[in-house]
Amino acid sequence: VVSCANSADEIIDDYVKILDNRTKFVQLKLSIIKPVYNSEKYLHACLRPVLDQVDEGVEIIAIDDASEDNSLDILNYYCKRNANLKVLHNDTNLGPGPSRNYGLSQASGEYIAFLDSDDSVNQSYFNEMLNSAEVHRADIVFSNVVPEIPVFNDFSKIYAPASQNLDNLPAECKMTGIIVKLYRREFLKEHDIHFLNKKIIIGEDIPFNWISYFCARRISFAPGAVYRYRMQGTGCDSVNDERILGIFDSLEYVKSIYQTKDPAGEREAMIIHLIVSHIAQNHVKLITASEPDEDLIQRYRKRASALMTFPVEAVLDNAFIEQYAKDFYIELNEEYKN
Repeated sequence: VVSCANSADEIIDDYVKILDNRTKFVQLKLSIIKPVYNSEKYLHACLRPVLDQVDEGVEIIAIDDASEDNSLDILNYYCKRNANLKVLHNDTNLGPGPSRNYGLSQASGEYIAFLDSDDSVNQSYFNEMLNSAEVHRADIVFSNVVPEIPVFNDFSKIYAPASQNLDNLPAECKMTGIIVKLYRREFLKEHDIHFLNKKIIIGEDIPFNWISYFCARRISFAPGAVYRYRMQGTGCDSVNDERILGIFDSLEYVKSIYQTKDPAGEREAMIIHLIVSHIAQNHVKLITASEPDEDLIQRYRKRASALMTFPVEAVLDNAFIEQYAKDFYIELNEEYKN
């Protein structure tokens, strides 16, 4: 029986004992890592279908990030009734990146998947993803996603009759987050791919996402796997405060890693695409807010200027790029309303 202790030390001790016993009989195929923070409204709808489709070769690691609602109680309720579910708990709110790192450190599956606490997947999701990974010997597997928000529009172009590397994927696909992917755990360990241990709210998955792209030898697509993404607070006012500056910590880290791994600059266009797209989209959030914070906008532009190798005005004052980003959020907001 899996214990549901709240203490991190107790959880780790219990988990080691459980894995020692379990791995004698079952080789874990998949670890599903799920950070949770104040998600009581959606946890039942998220957990039930996932628990229904996993077998003894799958573990679900839920990390409660010091929730202030009943999220931890709900997780412990399911934990007592499902041997596949392991509940970890942060004593203080650390943010999604460090919480996922905690889950990764406890994972034993051959493959890793991430699931946000308010999202869900279709009934065959994990089987489809695992099958694609094994057939194509992929380091990363992409899934489909609904609703088709602008970032994901070109997913239908990614067919996988044979394994693909990053250069065969459309730019829009590269912009998708970690939640719609499956990763081979040994691949992540080999390249030390992890999240920054900082409380970053905007773009916390950028380093994990883009460094894995850079290092992947094979990438495949599982068209039958559908991730149902729940959009909340996605409008231009969703983040119009200090938290938006956290994206620069992520971008600066990725840039430094790329410079180390790619000294010849063969993928310079890739890093420019990453920086320009993220900086431009979040700049539009700031300038189109109902009450723009001029001081924050200027600090944002200063951080952007330090990161770019060309004048910041070329991006942030570019009418075409600004309109593209505005159109992105208009379409995003329409999806959110629906």
